[in-house]
Amino acid sequence: MRTPLLLTSFALVACGGTPPPPSAPPPKPAYSTLAQTPTPIDDPAPVKRYVILYAGELPGESTVEKNLSLGSYVAEVGSSPNGMEVALPGVLCTIAPTDRPADVPKHFLPADLKEHGLDEDEARALGEAGRAAGVECVIEDDELPIRAMPPYAEAAAEALAESTQGWIHDPQTGRYWPKAAWKASRAENKTFAVGRHVRVLKDKDPDSGLYWLGTRGLVAFGRPDLEAFPVTEARVDAVALQMQAIGDVLISEPALADGMTLSLGPVDAMLLGRDRYAATLPAGTTGAAMTVDGESTARLALVDPAAAQGDLAAHAAFLRRLTVR
Repeated sequence: MRTPLLLTSFALVACGGTPPPPSAPPPKPAYSTLAQTPTPIDDPAPVKRYVILYAGELPGESTVEKNLSLGSYVAEVGSSPNGMEVALPGVLCTIAPTDRPADVPKHFLPADLKEHGLDEDEARALGEAGRAAGVECVIEDDELPIRAMPPYAEAAAEALAESTQGWIHDPQTGRYWPKAAWKASRAENKTFAVGRHVRVLKDKDPDSGLYWLGTRGLVAFGRPDLEAFPVTEARVDAVALQMQAIGDVLISEPALADGMTLSLGPVDAMLLGRDRYAATLPAGTTGAAMTVDGESTARLALVDPAAAQGDLAAHAAFLRRLTVR
């Protein structure tokens, strides 16, 4: 059958007819899988920081040591060039006056109440606390598990807050702790609790209605933060819960790399540099304009290692598998 068709086309050309249009090239795929050779991440050393906001004077060494002993902590408190040092088992904390954070909440809209957890009266009192002291804790004993350091840092921060009747701010998560919430959480569990150290922030794109989620607080453990986007409103809470759990898993990973695959039970997740992943997505889904509190270093997106990055349907299916297990 091909021969007559070719002859007919030739005859049309010979008689001045219009030749058939050339075959259209095959369409290019809209997205492509990002080929990955995992690139090791140079993690910073673990360090836990707090800022205590208060009015009045910075307490003396004996007052801080007494408050630690009342909490059943064995500690030695002495002077340092700028303030004082608190030696706890395997952990050394330095306390010194510091600049007052610029974002101390003063007046609260409903969204702020939900975000910070402070009621209006406590927020106003916090806003009037004119002084600040920093608490910075590092591991002194190399044999100390990394999860053992934050509870000692909490003890030092709590002892200073009790001495000054002040508020505890965690600059690594961006959280301002209400006094009652801090005391209740510590009374319930004084050991490591991931919810006190790894926070999942959420923001919504007003045009698409999709969410961006990101952890804060992993920098205290020398680890990169995680991001998940875009996320539908129906799955936001479930994804946030999984991200906190995955952040807890990363704390124990001996080494992390951009492009590595992490096994999460029956589901595998790739940790991919968030900017390279975001470049594959349509506008309004990348979280590029989001402004969030908290310190961070490297930021890795949670993606499906078996799917083409940028395929929103495949990404939604991946998040569904991640959260429904």
